[in-house]
Amino acid sequence: MLEGVRARLHALASRLRRLERRELDSFVRWLEHTGNLLHLSVLVFVPLLIAAVTWLTNMTAVISFLLFPPLASGTYTLFADPEGKHATPWRFVGGMTVGALCGWLALELTAAVGLNGGGVSAAGAALAIFFTGCCTWGLDLEEPTAFSTALLVLVTGNAQFAYVLGIVVSSSFVASAFVLWRSRFYEQRAQYLYGTTGGDDHVLVPMADGGETVARFAASIAGAHDAGKVVLFDVIDEDDAEQRVDLVDTEAAGDDGSEELAP
Repeated sequence: MLEGVRARLHALASRLRRLERRELDSFVRWLEHTGNLLHLSVLVFVPLLIAAVTWLTNMTAVISFLLFPPLASGTYTLFADPEGKHATPWRFVGGMTVGALCGWLALELTAAVGLNGGGVSAAGAALAIFFTGCCTWGLDLEEPTAFSTALLVLVTGNAQFAYVLGIVVSSSFVASAFVLWRSRFYEQRAQYLYGTTGGDDHVLVPMADGGETVARFAASIAGAHDAGKVVLFDVIDEDDAEQRVDLVDTEAAGDDGSEELAP
């Protein structure tokens, strides 16, 4: 009886392992699509990075919570399109920092000329956007989040320096994590995910005139891999193939006749 129970448990465990392998294979095939990989990266890494910045904010008074809207949107842009125009760490950090500095400059100018009435100055907001557009364009740091930091610095009260410093620290942290993710995982994803990368061991050689030289070259390429294989491929003309068959048959008949005449 115990043997029967043990056999059933063993069979159940084997089925579960097979099911687990099938599910894992399906998940890996799903990840092989770059779009799915990017969406999963956004869902995993963006919340983790924002959580890390939040923890830093709670630990120090340097980082303001007002930087979270542009930081979150900029982080999403980095991971959602790592090969896009705005997926440059220098552009990400520099654009957000320049935007904050432009907003600070606009705030000081409006205060100097007496245009900072109650609440947020409309002139200050306009100047902040204008300065940000000019500076990011001239410095080739055009970044959508730069305009957000330029406006948010207007509502920081007297903590403009702390806000700009927080932008530099938090954006540099996110940019460093992005560079590490892109260089160590995203650009190397074929090594971890794609099962077809082993095909570089197999060399298909179209044979034509001078095919021996090409075949030797292909063999040297495949020989650089442990499981290298060379497949020779040629297209034979139908008439030529029939002539070769007739020639082989003629030679075979001649051999048979020679054997019959032999004593």
